Amino acid sequence: GVCPRIVLFSSATNQFLIGGTFPTESFRLRQHDSDPELVAPALALNLGDTNFNTRHQTQRALAAYGIKDTNTPALLEYLNDSTLHVRMAATNALKTLDPVAGAKAGIK
Repeated sequence: GVCPRIVLFSSATNQFLIGGTFPTESFRLRQHDSDPELVAPALALNLGDTNFNTRHQTQRALAAYGIKDTNTPALLEYLNDSTLHVRMAATNALKTLDPVAGAKAGIK
């Protein structure tokens, strides 16, 4: 499946790009830690993708950024993490996976 929200890392330009189309790109991202504040939150949006492989690879990539569990109770706990990119990724994941729980936690 095409996943338009994947974040791609271009080693040629050393930049992160939003708008990729290959589900495996989220797995490759876990090797690039240069901008977790951009990558981790953008990756979290892929957790709602209909393609199982995309969701699985996204979970693996997020684990490298500190999001080890993507169920709602764990994501709610990550909202209080001391690391900004973890909080941002948890916010985006909740918006995607459980917007009702996110809204109750104050996410708009």
